[in-house]
Amino acid sequence: MKAWQIFMHSVRQVTGNFESALKISLIPTLIMTVASVLLLGGAGLMAPDDGIESPGAVAGISLGLIVMLIVLIAGSMWIAVNWHRFVLLGEAPQGYVPTFRGDRVWAYFRRSIGMFLVLIAASLLLTLIGGLVGALFGRLFGEGGLIISLALIVWLSMVLLGYRLTISLPGAALGSELGLMAGLNATKDDNVTIFLLALISVFATLALGMLGGLLSAIPVLGTGIGFLSQWLVTMVGLSILTTLYGHYVEGRALS
Repeated sequence: MKAWQIFMHSVRQVTGNFESALKISLIPTLIMTVASVLLLGGAGLMAPDDGIESPGAVAGISLGLIVMLIVLIAGSMWIAVNWHRFVLLGEAPQGYVPTFRGDRVWAYFRRSIGMFLVLIAASLLLTLIGGLVGALFGRLFGEGGLIISLALIVWLSMVLLGYRLTISLPGAALGSELGLMAGLNATKDDNVTIFLLALISVFATLALGMLGGLLSAIPVLGTGIGFLSQWLVTMVGLSILTTLYGHYVEGRALS
């Protein structure tokens, strides 16, 4: 099955290049973790005990959360850009402080925003159509069952559209002139494979999450396994996008 082949190819990208994956992701991950702890801790300290929040406290907490969000977005895209470029261009990391390519991170962010807006518009349109169909045919086919069926169709459509759109993200990391619709156009004849790949990814993520939950009772081991599983989910997810871009957009073979 091609979807499984793509998934395993992406897993091997990470496991076969573990040192490079660690060099690309370790420092950004530590920065994001420390920033989250400090900013969330600071927000907790600023919250008044009596439940009455002053304008200054609200502004301080809001600013802290905004800064944390910026750090998380920038850190995530810092990792993504370097990983895509490592796999597709062979730009191996030279040390544990990966190069921060501000122009590519900004391009990656812009494309992510564009993708988000397209998904919002598609979601609203599909929901509107689903609501109209439900109102017209609900009484004929049973309102409850029809609404559930329409909601499932909308959700599946959004999953497929979202996965196909995100294929263009590695192009932003590379500086490709191809636009937001590059992945959508490249996968127009392979919807089943993309959808099955999305399902495999979801189930694999859930399985790792359950494993981490089962081992969380063991203090040190549980924390380590939880961190490792989250890191693996992130890196394999980026590798899936990289593999899809390389295969569908650039025409590379799946080894």
